[in-house]
Amino acid sequence: MVGVGLLVVAGVAAAGASPSRPAGPGALAVLFAALVALTASLAFGARYQVVARASRPEDRYRGPSPLILFGVILFAVTLVVGALAGVGLIAPQSQSLGALVDVGLTTAAYLAAIWFFVVRTGVLGWPAMGWPTGIRDALGRIGGDAMAGVAMMVPTYLLTILAGGIIAALLGVELPSALPTPRTVPDALATAIAAVVIAPIGEESFFRGLALTAWWRDLGLRSALLRATVFFAAVHILNVTASSVSQGLRMALLQFLVILPVGYVLGWLFSQRGIVASIAGHMTFNGIAVVLLLASALRR
Repeated sequence: MVGVGLLVVAGVAAAGASPSRPAGPGALAVLFAALVALTASLAFGARYQVVARASRPEDRYRGPSPLILFGVILFAVTLVVGALAGVGLIAPQSQSLGALVDVGLTTAAYLAAIWFFVVRTGVLGWPAMGWPTGIRDALGRIGGDAMAGVAMMVPTYLLTILAGGIIAALLGVELPSALPTPRTVPDALATAIAAVVIAPIGEESFFRGLALTAWWRDLGLRSALLRATVFFAAVHILNVTASSVSQGLRMALLQFLVILPVGYVLGWLFSQRGIVASIAGHMTFNGIAVVLLLASALRR
């Protein structure tokens, strides 16, 4: 409650800011305190759930809610990025390098939260979340599982873009791009690494490896797959920026509807073949998007 209250105060202060009159140090201090309070309170809540659910049967999920853990990750990454930018430690010269830093920190936070709250506490091991059990197992699964992910995601991408174009025309908005347009070779390399390599590992570890597995144990596969799909699509609405409330709502709806089938296919791949398949599918989807983005940038 304290964190939410401070966040509201910081939001009111920021609403009165402008390029000529930026938010002062007081408003930034309140925002910093709000993020600290929210991160700490949700982290304590997650740890409490581990203790409170310890008496559940072993075949049930005994860890913290994926929703609470996502809140911990969101506020913690926002806090760290803001603090580093505030002291001038990260001031990339391009949006692509900035995106690489942001994605790298977010992926590190995903993996750290899973390890600290789930693996370290004995709730779930990495193999229970779909990861190979060793080098031999990994090498054996990379071929078949990865190819299955690629094969499923290529037609999924084509159908998603086609459906997204129709929905965008009906809503009167364009699909927002989560990737900045690269202008130099380092920009293109940073975009490719962030979107095709780093982001899929972090997101699949959390949304499929943890969230889907946790809900699968408690609700069964069908309900868990539906819940994880909606969760994954809803989170991607956070990337939407718009010039008006009406435009923002329509863009958010478009983003949600476009990501929804992608999340479902990735969840199905995970349930059938494990996390190698879902990571490969995610990399394929993002890889196609990056190739098209680079091709568009070259034409300009």
